[in-house]
Amino acid sequence: MGDIGRITLSRRAAMALLGLAGLAACERAHGSAASRQAAGSGAAPGLDSEDRSTPQPGRGCDLPKLPPRRAAVLAFDAAGQQLWSVPLPIGTDMDANVGPLVDGDTVFTTQGDELRALAAADGRQRWRLPLGGRVYDASIRGGILVVRVGPLERGRLLGVDPATGRVRWRHPPKPGPLSWQHLSTADGGIAAIGDRGTLVALHRHHGNLRWSQPSRGRGTPKSFTTAADRVLRLDRGALEAYDAASGRLLWRTTDVHRGLDFEAHLTVSGDGVVVWDASSASTTVAAYRLDTGERRWRLGGLREPAVVGAGPAGVAVVSRIDRNRRHELLLIDSASGRVRWRRGLPGPLDLDMIPAVDRLALVTASQVVLVTRGPRGHAPISLAAYHARDGQLRWRVPLQADHWPSWTPDGRLLIVGSPPHSSVPKPSLTAVDVRSGRLLWRSPLPMIADRPATQLGAGAVIQVWDPARGCADVGTASVGAGDRGAHPAGVP
Repeated sequence: MGDIGRITLSRRAAMALLGLAGLAACERAHGSAASRQAAGSGAAPGLDSEDRSTPQPGRGCDLPKLPPRRAAVLAFDAAGQQLWSVPLPIGTDMDANVGPLVDGDTVFTTQGDELRALAAADGRQRWRLPLGGRVYDASIRGGILVVRVGPLERGRLLGVDPATGRVRWRHPPKPGPLSWQHLSTADGGIAAIGDRGTLVALHRHHGNLRWSQPSRGRGTPKSFTTAADRVLRLDRGALEAYDAASGRLLWRTTDVHRGLDFEAHLTVSGDGVVVWDASSASTTVAAYRLDTGERRWRLGGLREPAVVGAGPAGVAVVSRIDRNRRHELLLIDSASGRVRWRRGLPGPLDLDMIPAVDRLALVTASQVVLVTRGPRGHAPISLAAYHARDGQLRWRVPLQADHWPSWTPDGRLLIVGSPPHSSVPKPSLTAVDVRSGRLLWRSPLPMIADRPATQLGAGAVIQVWDPARGCADVGTASVGAGDRGAHPAGVP
């Protein structure tokens, strides 16, 4: 299995979070006293107290008088009918940053500062593992479930046995500076950024350190990615490639990026890697060969460019074209950098606070599919497909989508939104056949869902929860509409 359900913060979001490092500590200190973890059978041995966040009383608000927040995981069949619903806890830290993972006949949930393994057929709990901290990233591959747990500024990776929920390894032994995401290599390795920007590679099976490469810079966060048998890192503006097994430096290309290392994005496309920066000052994207590091092409004259997808037909890039922040869609040939076509979009794409900017569009051999917003980013919102050959509109369907797309290998789009003509938000999970633009089904959700759904056979599974509560300076508490909404089946 691949890195199923793995999500990461956008670089822009990470910049804001890292620039305000005290935010996570503040949120933990203001954690809801009403938050609680659900009891359940099959609890695996928990983590030591060093990983746990101690709830603090609310300051300036009386949250205990409010009804407890709720969360659940819901499964749907191929027709959009709900198969089962299982209540989940709300953690003392922020809500999960990861959607559910699916491996064979098991669904793994990451909500509420814990992991749970549920039977895909009926939602029956097989085990649960209290973590005491937010899950920022998770993947399952090679028979090991790996999660990045803890606050943004200090965390660690855990290797978990997916059959029993037993923690097999921890890295580092005590929480420390660690990237919020990890990436897998083709030979059973894991790559992450550790203390002072050090690139580290671990064995997924037992967590032992394969190798580490210190940073030449001052320890700022680094952009990194993996491509088959190599690991790529941007360090002091230079793009580096290391052998995934040995850590041997394969090549280093200088002056690839002139900003801060973590401001850049790395998108692997075929046998090359595209380097780009979505800041307001950026005007170019460039591609480099994976085997030698030689620059393959450079495309300039853009405004705040962003790679939104890559696939057999090429690299899909958007560039801002007017004061209303509308975007133009370009399809670029991966080998030559030639612009195959340009197509103006009706409105702007949301490029911030998303799991992975370069997965907004689905690029196949025949079409480019993406969710487009109307003028100034408002309705009408639609899912549109453009011919890969010439960029002509192939089909468009109204969607009223609110959150991120999840493309499935069997040709479906799973996305959270509202019915097209809703006057008030009505969260629903929608499935669309991206080959024809045909709406397959739409099923209402009882609470909000701001993380992608995951394929579950011919159906889907998704985590939902009530909105977070905030305390005002005057001592009042705000309650989201979801706190007063209907309870889903199986949620108390």
